[in-house]
Amino acid sequence: YKAGLQSGDILIQFGSISISNIYDYVAALGMFKPGEQAELIFLRNGKENKTVVLLEEWYSVFRFG
Repeated sequence: YKAGLQSGDILIQFGSISISNIYDYVAALGMFKPGEQAELIFLRNGKENKTVVLLEEWYSVFRFG
């Protein structure tokens, strides 16, 4: 995972948007353009962590062949 997230991490904030469900996550993604950075706040083993991610175009992440 490029953002440093691991299986089991719980995303609680994406940029300035609090995340409590998939709809919040999708709305937060829509606020950013490819090439922009966003701060993520997530829980790992009950501890709050922060990281900054550089957003890519979704199709560049899923290259096949």
